[in-house]
Amino acid sequence: MAGYSFSEMPVLWNEMNWVIGLIASTTLSAETPSCAPNLDHLTYPAVALAARIQATVNMSFTVGADGKATGVDSNSYPLLRAGVEPVLRATSLAPQSSGKRITIQVNFLIAESDVPNPVLSVDRVSEMVWQVKYLIPILVETTSDPARTFTRSEVLLCRVRRWFSKL
Repeated sequence: MAGYSFSEMPVLWNEMNWVIGLIASTTLSAETPSCAPNLDHLTYPAVALAARIQATVNMSFTVGADGKATGVDSNSYPLLRAGVEPVLRATSLAPQSSGKRITIQVNFLIAESDVPNPVLSVDRVSEMVWQVKYLIPILVETTSDPARTFTRSEVLLCRVRRWFSKL
């Protein structure tokens, strides 16, 4: 830094950091608003849960002038689509995104866990991807041997083996 004495360097360095911080904060506040809907109130449809349907729902829609989703179409399971469509239609989107065609993805999963009661969690994976996970308690069956317990998949495997052994 030619023309500056060594004693002036810390002051100059602080001024440069202040300018860099000002530019960074201006850049962050000038970001464009997201046109992604707020789907934090998704539910796992009861019929799909009873049938143990797990799948990905892709939905496309156009944002109307009032900020509501119009022209909603999807080619996925109707039982799972019934859990997304009412929430999507009730959500208001940014008016700046009027006329845009938006595609979202919702992953419906059922998982066994060591939770005592069923738990539903809705997580936003990315800007246009959500995950609806329903955690259910692990089903445990005991046999005549009290030390041996089976999980749901092991019970099914034992039943298949018994059926084949009878052939």
